[in-house]
Amino acid sequence: MKRACVIFLAGILTVALGLPVSAAQPETGSYEVNNLDDPDVFGDACGEGADLVGVFEAKGRFEVFRDGEGNPTRIQFQEVFNGTFTRTDTGKSVRDPGRYTGIIDLVTGLETYQGSYWNIVYPGIGIVYHSVGRSVFTEPDFGNRIFQAGYSDVVNGKDLFTEVCDALA
Repeated sequence: MKRACVIFLAGILTVALGLPVSAAQPETGSYEVNNLDDPDVFGDACGEGADLVGVFEAKGRFEVFRDGEGNPTRIQFQEVFNGTFTRTDTGKSVRDPGRYTGIIDLVTGLETYQGSYWNIVYPGIGIVYHSVGRSVFTEPDFGNRIFQAGYSDVVNGKDLFTEVCDALA
């Protein structure tokens, strides 16, 4: 689900490349994206034919920074993310709210995310899966993490689908 937001931001960059530029002021804008009409289905994620269905809505603001020649060098965005995972065989759901800032350095290729970007909560249990803090990656879509400050279930070896499926059993 969050991957779709990153892909959406890449689309913003594509549009930004064609707009008039000024090295002094970053280009700013806002976006809204969701998959309510086409939910993500993670087939047999819970085993025994039980799928997980994920829906999300995200709203954010972005800034595109440029060098003196007008070339984009960095995209920075602030996003509020609200998602839900539902297990198809039990009908139970967990919330996945998030609020984070992302910085995509177009010169170095580094992607930095700060805030609460995995925060899956189940009523009566509490937090099921959590990543909060600052993470730096060398590849798009959260690939090749080179730095982590703060707590991350990903770094600590927890599997997202296992944790969510167990909570929704």
